[in-house]
Amino acid sequence: MARFLHVADLHLSAREYDYCAGVLQEIAGVAATLNVDAILVAGHLANTEVASFADLLARTCEWLWVPGSRETTAGCSNVRLLTDLPFQLEQLAGVEILALPHQPSYADFRDWAVPEKQSAQRLALAHAGVVSLPTLTRDSAGGAIDPELFERFESDSAALGSAHTTCAPTRHGGTLVADPGSARVTGGEQGIRGTFLLDIGETVEARWVALPSAGQRRELILPVAVDGSFPAVDTSVWGPADAVVVYLSGVLWQTEPARVEQRAREQLGGRARDVRIDSNRLVAATDRKLAALARRLETTSTDQHLLRARAQGLALLVSAGCPCV
Repeated sequence: MARFLHVADLHLSAREYDYCAGVLQEIAGVAATLNVDAILVAGHLANTEVASFADLLARTCEWLWVPGSRETTAGCSNVRLLTDLPFQLEQLAGVEILALPHQPSYADFRDWAVPEKQSAQRLALAHAGVVSLPTLTRDSAGGAIDPELFERFESDSAALGSAHTTCAPTRHGGTLVADPGSARVTGGEQGIRGTFLLDIGETVEARWVALPSAGQRRELILPVAVDGSFPAVDTSVWGPADAVVVYLSGVLWQTEPARVEQRAREQLGGRARDVRIDSNRLVAATDRKLAALARRLETTSTDQHLLRARAQGLALLVSAGCPCV
Protein backbone atom coordinates (compact mmCIF):
# COMPACT_ATOMS: atom_id res chain seq x y z
CA MET A 1 0.00 0.00 0.00
CA ALA A 2 1.37 3.40 -1.03
CA ARG A 3 0.19 6.62 0.57
CA PHE A 4 0.66 10.09 -0.90
CA LEU A 5 -0.43 13.61 -0.01
CA HIS A 6 -1.61 15.45 -3.13
CA VAL A 7 -1.23 19.25 -2.98
CA ALA A 8 -1.35 21.92 -5.66
CA ASP A 9 -0.96 25.65 -6.24
CA LEU A 10 0.71 26.55 -2.97
CA HIS A 11 2.30 29.63 -4.58
CA LEU A 12 4.76 30.04 -1.71
CA SER A 13 5.65 33.71 -1.46
CA ALA A 14 8.43 35.41 0.48
CA ARG A 15 6.16 38.46 0.81
CA GLU A 16 3.74 36.34 2.84
CA TYR A 17 6.41 34.25 4.50
CA ASP A 18 4.80 33.76 7.92
CA TYR A 19 1.45 32.75 6.44
CA CYS A 20 3.00 30.42 3.85
CA ALA A 21 5.37 28.91 6.39
CA GLY A 22 2.43 28.15 8.67
CA VAL A 23 0.60 26.32 5.89
CA LEU A 24 3.77 24.47 4.93
CA GLN A 25 4.31 23.37 8.53
CA GLU A 26 0.75 22.07 8.74
CA ILE A 27 1.23 20.09 5.53
CA ALA A 28 4.41 18.63 7.01
CA GLY A 29 2.53 17.74 10.20
CA VAL A 30 -0.27 16.07 8.27
CA ALA A 31 2.26 14.10 6.21
CA ALA A 32 4.02 12.89 9.37
CA THR A 33 0.80 12.03 11.20
CA LEU A 34 -0.61 10.09 8.26
CA ASN A 35 2.76 8.46 7.52
CA VAL A 36 2.74 9.24 3.81
CA ASP A 37 5.44 8.03 1.44
CA ALA A 38 5.72 11.35 -0.37
CA ILE A 39 4.02 14.68 -1.00
CA LEU A 40 3.01 15.14 -4.64
CA VAL A 41 2.97 18.74 -5.87
CA ALA A 42 0.86 19.24 -8.99
CA GLY A 43 2.40 22.54 -10.02
CA HIS A 44 2.93 26.07 -8.74
CA LEU A 45 4.81 25.28 -5.57
CA ALA A 46 6.18 28.80 -5.37
CA ASN A 47 5.77 32.28 -6.82
CA THR A 48 9.50 32.93 -6.39
CA GLU A 49 12.54 30.78 -5.71
CA VAL A 50 11.87 27.98 -3.25
CA ALA A 51 15.14 28.62 -1.40
CA SER A 52 13.36 30.78 1.21
CA PHE A 53 11.41 27.71 2.31
CA ALA A 54 14.18 25.11 1.84
CA ASP A 55 14.60 24.40 5.56
CA LEU A 56 10.88 23.77 6.03
CA LEU A 57 10.71 21.53 2.97
CA ALA A 58 13.67 19.50 4.22
CA ARG A 59 11.90 18.61 7.48
CA THR A 60 9.27 16.49 5.76
CA CYS A 61 9.19 13.32 3.71
CA GLU A 62 10.12 13.39 0.05
CA TRP A 63 8.46 15.97 -2.23
CA LEU A 64 7.82 15.19 -5.89
CA TRP A 65 7.20 18.41 -7.80
CA VAL A 66 5.93 18.79 -11.34
CA PRO A 67 6.34 22.49 -12.23
CA GLY A 68 3.41 24.46 -13.57
CA SER A 69 3.16 27.20 -16.16
CA ARG A 70 5.42 30.26 -15.85
CA GLU A 71 7.08 28.79 -12.76
CA THR A 72 10.69 29.22 -11.70
CA THR A 73 12.36 26.02 -10.50
CA ALA A 74 15.54 27.47 -9.01
CA GLY A 75 16.58 26.77 -5.42
CA CYS A 76 14.68 23.53 -4.94
CA SER A 77 17.49 21.26 -3.71
CA ASN A 78 15.25 19.70 -1.06
CA VAL A 79 12.62 18.69 -3.60
CA ARG A 80 12.69 16.03 -6.28
CA LEU A 81 11.95 17.99 -9.43
CA LEU A 82 10.35 16.24 -12.41
CA THR A 83 10.94 18.39 -15.50
CA ASP A 84 11.72 16.04 -18.42
CA LEU A 85 9.52 16.74 -21.43
CA PRO A 86 7.15 15.52 -22.62
CA PHE A 87 6.99 13.07 -19.69
CA GLN A 88 9.08 11.51 -16.95
CA LEU A 89 8.38 8.06 -15.54
CA GLU A 90 9.41 7.35 -11.95
CA GLN A 91 8.84 4.55 -9.44
CA LEU A 92 7.87 5.37 -5.86
CA ALA A 93 6.56 3.05 -3.14
CA GLY A 94 5.60 0.50 -5.77
CA VAL A 95 3.61 3.00 -7.83
CA GLU A 96 4.62 4.31 -11.23
CA ILE A 97 4.51 8.11 -11.35
CA LEU A 98 3.89 9.44 -14.85
CA ALA A 99 4.99 13.07 -14.47
CA LEU A 100 3.70 15.50 -17.08
CA PRO A 101 5.41 18.91 -16.67
CA HIS A 102 3.19 21.75 -17.83
CA GLN A 103 3.09 22.18 -21.60
CA PRO A 104 1.20 24.67 -23.79
CA SER A 105 -0.32 21.67 -25.55
CA TYR A 106 -0.46 17.92 -24.99
CA ALA A 107 -1.97 17.29 -28.42
CA ASP A 108 0.97 15.18 -29.61
CA PHE A 109 0.64 12.64 -26.77
CA ARG A 110 -0.10 9.83 -29.24
CA ASP A 111 3.48 10.18 -30.47
CA TRP A 112 5.03 9.76 -27.02
CA ALA A 113 7.00 6.58 -26.35
CA VAL A 114 5.65 5.91 -22.87
CA PRO A 115 6.62 2.41 -21.67
CA GLU A 116 3.87 -0.06 -20.87
CA LYS A 117 2.81 -0.24 -17.23
CA GLN A 118 4.90 -2.66 -15.19
CA SER A 119 3.38 -2.05 -11.74
CA ALA A 120 -0.13 -2.64 -10.45
CA GLN A 121 -0.82 1.10 -10.28
CA ARG A 122 0.21 4.12 -12.35
CA LEU A 123 -0.50 7.71 -11.28
CA ALA A 124 -0.33 10.69 -13.64
CA LEU A 125 0.93 13.90 -12.01
CA ALA A 126 0.35 17.15 -13.90
CA HIS A 127 -0.41 20.86 -13.64
CA ALA A 128 -3.21 20.87 -16.18
CA GLY A 129 -6.93 20.75 -16.69
CA VAL A 130 -8.95 18.07 -18.44
CA VAL A 131 -10.77 18.86 -21.69
CA SER A 132 -14.02 17.12 -20.74
CA LEU A 133 -14.19 18.47 -17.17
CA PRO A 134 -14.86 22.26 -17.19
CA THR A 135 -14.00 22.64 -13.50
CA LEU A 136 -10.49 21.44 -14.25
CA THR A 137 -9.59 23.94 -16.98
CA ARG A 138 -8.73 27.13 -15.07
CA ASP A 139 -5.16 27.72 -16.29
CA SER A 140 -5.23 30.54 -18.84
CA ALA A 141 -1.93 29.34 -20.30
CA GLY A 142 -3.64 26.38 -21.88
CA GLY A 143 -2.44 22.86 -21.27
CA ALA A 144 -5.75 20.99 -21.07
CA ILE A 145 -5.33 17.22 -21.30
CA ASP A 146 -7.43 14.97 -23.49
CA PRO A 147 -8.64 12.21 -21.12
CA GLU A 148 -7.66 9.69 -23.78
CA LEU A 149 -4.08 10.33 -22.61
CA PHE A 150 -4.84 8.70 -19.25
CA GLU A 151 -6.41 5.67 -20.93
CA ARG A 152 -3.66 5.33 -23.51
CA PHE A 153 -0.92 5.35 -20.88
CA GLU A 154 -2.81 3.13 -18.40
CA SER A 155 -3.13 5.71 -15.63
CA ASP A 156 -5.27 4.43 -12.77
CA SER A 157 -5.35 7.87 -11.16
CA ALA A 158 -4.45 11.46 -12.03
CA ALA A 159 -3.31 13.99 -9.42
CA LEU A 160 -3.80 17.39 -11.04
CA GLY A 161 -3.39 21.08 -10.22
CA SER A 162 -4.34 24.44 -11.80
CA ALA A 163 -8.07 24.71 -10.99
CA HIS A 164 -7.49 26.52 -7.65
CA THR A 165 -11.03 25.35 -6.82
CA THR A 166 -11.39 21.97 -5.14
CA CYS A 167 -12.55 19.39 -7.68
CA ALA A 168 -13.81 16.23 -5.99
CA PRO A 169 -12.39 12.93 -7.25
CA THR A 170 -14.20 12.01 -10.47
CA ARG A 171 -13.81 8.77 -12.34
CA HIS A 172 -13.27 9.24 -16.06
CA GLY A 173 -13.24 5.82 -17.62
CA GLY A 174 -10.75 3.80 -15.59
CA THR A 175 -8.96 6.85 -14.17
CA LEU A 176 -9.73 8.61 -10.89
CA VAL A 177 -9.09 12.32 -11.53
CA ALA A 178 -8.80 14.91 -8.74
CA ASP A 179 -7.55 18.44 -8.08
CA PRO A 180 -7.46 19.65 -4.45
CA GLY A 181 -7.43 23.30 -5.46
CA SER A 182 -4.95 25.77 -4.04
CA ALA A 183 -3.63 24.69 -0.64
CA ARG A 184 -3.82 28.29 0.60
CA VAL A 185 -5.70 31.47 -0.24
CA THR A 186 -3.91 33.08 -3.17
CA GLY A 187 -6.74 35.14 -4.65
CA GLY A 188 -10.44 34.58 -5.14
CA GLU A 189 -10.67 30.93 -4.05
CA GLN A 190 -13.78 30.19 -1.99
CA GLY A 191 -14.19 27.60 0.74
CA ILE A 192 -11.87 25.67 3.01
CA ARG A 193 -8.38 24.94 1.66
CA GLY A 194 -6.90 21.46 1.80
CA THR A 195 -5.28 18.46 0.18
CA PHE A 196 -6.15 14.92 -0.86
CA LEU A 197 -4.79 11.84 0.86
CA LEU A 198 -4.28 9.12 -1.74
CA ASP A 199 -4.20 5.49 -0.61
CA ILE A 200 -3.07 3.28 -3.48
CA GLY A 201 -3.24 -0.49 -3.30
CA GLU A 202 -5.33 -2.74 -5.48
CA THR A 203 -7.58 0.31 -5.89
CA VAL A 204 -7.17 4.06 -5.41
CA GLU A 205 -8.96 5.95 -2.64
CA ALA A 206 -8.87 9.74 -2.23
CA ARG A 207 -9.81 11.42 1.04
CA TRP A 208 -10.08 15.16 1.67
CA VAL A 209 -7.83 16.61 4.40
CA ALA A 210 -8.55 20.21 5.41
CA LEU A 211 -5.78 22.70 6.25
CA PRO A 212 -7.17 25.07 8.91
CA SER A 213 -3.96 27.14 9.00
CA ALA A 214 -4.60 28.18 5.38
CA GLY A 215 -7.85 29.93 6.33
CA GLN A 216 -10.32 30.83 3.61
CA ARG A 217 -11.54 33.81 1.62
CA ARG A 218 -14.71 35.46 2.84
CA GLU A 219 -16.80 38.21 1.23
CA LEU A 220 -19.30 40.48 2.97
CA ILE A 221 -21.62 43.17 1.59
CA LEU A 222 -22.07 45.76 4.34
CA PRO A 223 -25.06 48.11 3.87
CA VAL A 224 -24.25 51.74 4.67
CA ALA A 225 -26.97 54.23 5.65
CA VAL A 226 -27.19 57.70 4.13
CA ASP A 227 -25.52 59.17 7.21
CA GLY A 228 -22.54 56.83 6.85
CA SER A 229 -23.45 54.46 9.65
CA PHE A 230 -23.40 50.70 9.22
CA PRO A 231 -24.47 47.74 11.38
CA ALA A 232 -22.10 45.80 13.60
CA VAL A 233 -20.34 42.89 11.93
CA ASP A 234 -20.10 39.48 13.59
CA THR A 235 -16.43 38.67 13.13
CA SER A 236 -16.50 35.66 15.45
CA VAL A 237 -16.74 33.37 12.42
CA TRP A 238 -13.59 34.84 10.89
CA GLY A 239 -10.45 32.78 11.37
CA PRO A 240 -7.03 34.29 12.10
CA ALA A 241 -5.74 33.13 8.69
CA ASP A 242 -8.76 34.26 6.67
CA ALA A 243 -8.67 36.83 3.88
CA VAL A 244 -11.81 38.97 4.04
CA VAL A 245 -13.18 41.46 1.53
CA VAL A 246 -15.83 43.84 2.86
CA TYR A 247 -17.88 45.64 0.21
CA LEU A 248 -19.45 48.87 1.48
CA SER A 249 -22.72 49.50 -0.37
CA GLY A 250 -25.11 52.43 -0.17
CA VAL A 251 -25.88 56.07 -1.00
CA LEU A 252 -24.38 58.78 1.19
CA TRP A 253 -25.71 62.26 1.80
CA GLN A 254 -23.29 64.89 3.09
CA THR A 255 -20.85 62.17 4.12
CA GLU A 256 -17.57 61.40 2.37
CA PRO A 257 -17.03 57.77 1.28
CA ALA A 258 -13.40 57.97 2.39
CA ARG A 259 -14.47 58.65 5.98
CA VAL A 260 -16.83 55.66 5.97
CA GLU A 261 -14.09 53.46 4.53
CA GLN A 262 -11.63 54.62 7.20
CA ARG A 263 -14.12 53.92 9.99
CA ALA A 264 -14.78 50.42 8.63
CA ARG A 265 -11.04 49.81 8.41
CA GLU A 266 -10.56 50.88 12.03
CA GLN A 267 -13.37 48.63 13.26
CA LEU A 268 -12.64 45.53 11.17
CA GLY A 269 -8.95 45.66 10.39
CA GLY A 270 -6.90 43.13 12.33
CA ARG A 271 -9.84 40.77 12.87
CA ALA A 272 -8.34 38.38 10.28
CA ARG A 273 -5.02 37.91 8.50
CA ASP A 274 -6.03 40.15 5.62
CA VAL A 275 -9.05 42.47 5.69
CA ARG A 276 -9.69 44.60 2.61
CA ILE A 277 -12.34 47.32 2.56
CA ASP A 278 -13.87 48.02 -0.87
CA SER A 279 -15.82 51.27 -1.12
CA ASN A 280 -16.47 51.20 -4.87
CA ARG A 281 -20.16 50.50 -4.25
CA LEU A 282 -20.63 53.66 -2.19
CA VAL A 283 -22.36 56.49 -4.05
CA ALA A 284 -22.21 60.08 -2.88
CA ALA A 285 -25.64 61.65 -3.47
CA THR A 286 -25.54 64.75 -5.65
CA ASP A 287 -29.05 65.95 -4.78
CA ARG A 288 -31.83 65.42 -2.29
CA LYS A 289 -33.86 63.25 -4.69
CA LEU A 290 -31.22 60.54 -4.66
CA ALA A 291 -30.83 60.87 -0.90
CA ALA A 292 -34.59 60.45 -0.48
CA LEU A 293 -34.44 57.28 -2.55
CA ALA A 294 -31.71 55.97 -0.28
CA ARG A 295 -33.79 56.68 2.84
CA ARG A 296 -36.76 54.88 1.32
CA LEU A 297 -34.54 51.90 0.64
CA GLU A 298 -33.50 51.75 4.28
CA THR A 299 -37.10 51.56 5.49
CA THR A 300 -38.73 49.54 2.70
CA SER A 301 -39.13 45.80 3.17
CA THR A 302 -41.57 45.00 0.35
CA ASP A 303 -40.01 46.63 -2.70
CA GLN A 304 -37.82 43.76 -3.92
CA HIS A 305 -36.45 45.79 -6.81
CA LEU A 306 -35.02 48.31 -4.41
CA LEU A 307 -33.71 45.68 -2.03
CA ARG A 308 -31.86 43.93 -4.81
CA ALA A 309 -30.46 47.26 -5.90
CA ARG A 310 -29.05 47.78 -2.41
CA ALA A 311 -26.92 44.67 -2.77
CA GLN A 312 -25.76 45.61 -6.25
CA GLY A 313 -25.09 49.28 -5.62
CA LEU A 314 -27.59 52.10 -5.95
CA ALA A 315 -25.68 53.67 -8.79
CA LEU A 316 -27.01 50.91 -11.05
CA LEU A 317 -30.57 51.70 -9.96
CA VAL A 318 -30.23 55.37 -10.78
CA SER A 319 -28.65 54.74 -14.18
CA ALA A 320 -31.47 52.30 -15.01
CA GLY A 321 -34.04 55.08 -14.60
CA CYS A 322 -36.03 53.66 -11.71
CA PRO A 323 -39.42 55.48 -11.58
CA CYS A 324 -38.82 56.18 -7.88
CA VAL A 325 -36.06 58.67 -8.72
